[in-house]
Amino acid sequence: MMRLIVKIGDLVTWRSDLMYGVPDTNPMVIIKEADLNFAFLIASLSSGWQEWVDMDELELVSSGDKNE
Repeated sequence: MMRLIVKIGDLVTWRSDLMYGVPDTNPMVIIKEADLNFAFLIASLSSGWQEWVDMDELELVSSGDKNE
């Protein structure tokens, strides 16, 4: 299985609608990356909710990189 490549500033959403009791269905932004594993701190733009999430649970919506 190929891993999704995401980075700080990217907008993401859940792969599954049933993940973690999502506070809303809007995209979330990646705000921090864990040092030694594939986990990211994501935040809801509308509510401010934050959670550490494994990369395999996320789907990329939009890249934060202006050069892409």
